[in-house]
Order: sequence, then C-alpha cells, then structure tokens
Amino acid sequence: MNAKTQRSQSGDVTRANSPRAQIISAQTLFLRSLILLLVLAIGCQNKQSDRLNLSDEDKTILKSGQHPVIHSAMPIAVGKPPLLLIVHGPGILKIMMEGQAEPVLQAAVEAGQKLVRVDAERGISISTNNVHPGHLPADQTYQIFFTGQ
Repeated sequence: MNAKTQRSQSGDVTRANSPRAQIISAQTLFLRSLILLLVLAIGCQNKQSDRLNLSDEDKTILKSGQHPVIHSAMPIAVGKPPLLLIVHGPGILKIMMEGQAEPVLQAAVEAGQKLVRVDAERGISISTNNVHPGHLPADQTYQIFFTGQ
C-alpha cells in the first residue's frame, strides 16, 4: 500500500484524499474527542466532590436537585435603595437598616419565587404586595436576610 492509500476499519483500501477517507477520519476524530471529553468530565466531577469533602447524603441531595434550606447568618444582599432580590420561599425575610438593632421588616414569605424590593419612595414590597409602605431613608444601607423553611 502506498502513502496515498489507507485501509479503513472494514479492511477496504481507499485513497487518502477521497471523500470516504475524509468521512472516516472525521468520524474517528469526533469519537476520540467525545471519549476524551467524557473522561475529563467524569474526572473533574469526582475531583470537585472530593475537594468539597461531601458526605454521601450531601451527594445524594445534590444529585436529586432538591434546593437546600438556607440559614442566612450573613446578609444575602446589602446596599442602598433601590435594592432588589429574588428569594425562593417559603421562609422568613428580615430587612435591617445597617447599624440598627431592630429590623425594618420581618415577614413570612410564601412558597415560590418572590421579588423583594427595598425602595426609598415606595417602601418594601414582596412581589406585588407593598408590605412596608412609605418613605425609607435613601442614604442608608439595608441588609436582607432570608431563612428558608
């Protein structure tokens, strides 16, 4: 066999520049690339789980797609109005003015995705419900805490 011919997997001899040889070559390259990507993806997934030191229970929860309950000791949003945040209820929403001991608002949030808005002119609203109407100081920094149930 000379340099311009090659043997296919089925044993047929084809020319190196023929369309059939190019298709076989492209298919082989594609399959090798796909296998390499799968090996890398599996390896990266295993390394990430090992690096996080997840328990078997944690791995099961993550694979199931369940959303974990959030217990927020740190604010999940901080800023001056307008301040917007999407929370996934049910849970307890607490909005604090930085430096104050008492919350500006503490309210239960129903199940589902809710938009929380802290606005200097309109007050605080959860979705379309204005739960704390009125003026809020625009120069203050607000902190939003959310604890899922």
